[in-house]
Amino acid sequence: MILKNIKIIDILENGKGVGKSNSNKTVFVENAIFGETLNCKVINEKKNYIEAVKIDTINLGTSYRKPPCNYFNYCGGCSIMNINYEEQVKLKKNLIISNLNRISKISLDTIDFEKSSEFNYRNKITLKVKNKKIGYYKRKSHDIVEIDGCILANDNINSKFYEIKNLIIKINNLKNNYINEAIIRTNSNEIILILKTNKIDYELNKKFKNKKYNFNFVIKDKTRYDIIFGNKYLKYITNDGTFIVSLDSFYQVNDYIADKLYRNTSKFIDTSLTDLFCGIGISTIRLGIGSKDKIGVEIYSNAVEDAKINSKINNSNAHFYRIDSEKIDTKYLENRIISVDPPRKGLSEILVKKIIERSPERLIYISCNPSTLARDLKKFLEVGYKLKFIKGYDMFPQTMEVECVVLLVKK
Repeated sequence: MILKNIKIIDILENGKGVGKSNSNKTVFVENAIFGETLNCKVINEKKNYIEAVKIDTINLGTSYRKPPCNYFNYCGGCSIMNINYEEQVKLKKNLIISNLNRISKISLDTIDFEKSSEFNYRNKITLKVKNKKIGYYKRKSHDIVEIDGCILANDNINSKFYEIKNLIIKINNLKNNYINEAIIRTNSNEIILILKTNKIDYELNKKFKNKKYNFNFVIKDKTRYDIIFGNKYLKYITNDGTFIVSLDSFYQVNDYIADKLYRNTSKFIDTSLTDLFCGIGISTIRLGIGSKDKIGVEIYSNAVEDAKINSKINNSNAHFYRIDSEKIDTKYLENRIISVDPPRKGLSEILVKKIIERSPERLIYISCNPSTLARDLKKFLEVGYKLKFIKGYDMFPQTMEVECVVLLVKK
């Protein structure tokens, strides 16, 4: 069945367009552009919604722009680069507001939102290497789009891109498919290149040892790493301190927005802090600037080691523990402000229960997923917390991903 003249009024986090059919059913359309009017073919119809694919565009609408990246129509890295930036911001605000309204029953007309530079903001990219091709995955595929640079990547990454690409080709020519993934991370001055393999071949690696490169160079498999040149970490200097980040440790990809997020959020913390999912300790140290008693909790051992070093570098009194947040002893949650920055799946039922049992006066929730944020907020609102503050941060321009900070206080 063909649906005609469907106006796309929203974009979901997965990039699908949202419209309404003549029967008032919601229509989810693959490859749709926000604001356009299109014809589409129904591929699945349910009681309350329809899934469809676009056949052709009737009118592009005023939000459309020609994508400034030559790879956009194939690459899976960006989903909304064909929408002008002001509309991107509106869509992300609406994504947060609609999730809170639908799931948490929180009614908001608008929210504060921190904008980012549109391009060249990423301090880290991950390239896939397969069948002598180097680039990103195509949309909904494990085929690779070969690229010669990335419009989202920091200028320093792009300046070394050609050299890094040739190095990967050279290594894989010596041993076919030895390298399957390349992580490039920068602090704007230096680069660390992490080449991933299934099994380290030290004899092969010797061919590249003791040569000078314009970047720190590490080859890593699932359990070990081999430093070919330079260090296994980078040093990041922020407004509130200096931090090391080693190999696979997590660090926010957008320096400007991360700085804004931590500085804006630190004003809520003036007493003892427990920071769950603390990573390498940046959030614990930066959020707890006014606190004399800070605890950071993280499950990954390499991140905890970084965190302990960062505490010493910054003369911080923060203490870090390698603990699964779900298994944390509730004594670490008592009479403290609690900050959480979970992965996309949000908080577990066990952890929510533990936090509610200790009933902190303030809970700071940093989220990269509006739907799981809204789900978890609902549980806290039901036991007597109220929303005191919320702000969106555009950590990932050209995608529908968005960061959000919420402050909950006890009534």
